[in-house]
Amino acid sequence: WRVLPALRSLGLKGTRLGSTGAACMARALSSGGQLEKLNVESNHLGDKGAAALASGISASRSLVELRLCGNGIGPAGAKALAPALPACSSLAILALSYNKLGPKGARLL
Repeated sequence: WRVLPALRSLGLKGTRLGSTGAACMARALSSGGQLEKLNVESNHLGDKGAAALASGISASRSLVELRLCGNGIGPAGAKALAPALPACSSLAILALSYNKLGPKGARLL
């Protein structure tokens, strides 16, 4: 966010971020900024990427909408995300369709 500190919406759907890209996004979210909407759908994040994003989500004070659809996130990813979500009090929309959460992952969230 150092380059674009006023950025409010970022769409990275289908850009093959993977878990490494998710870790970079987490660092960016943790650094402050005004990002309100983040779309990282269809990026092969998996459980490792979800866990990496969790630290950035919990540090964000502006994120309102997070789209994580179609990333192969399973129960382990849900377990990593679960404590981060209430910490981000501004978060109002969380999209997780087309993942592998199953009943166990859904209960964790």
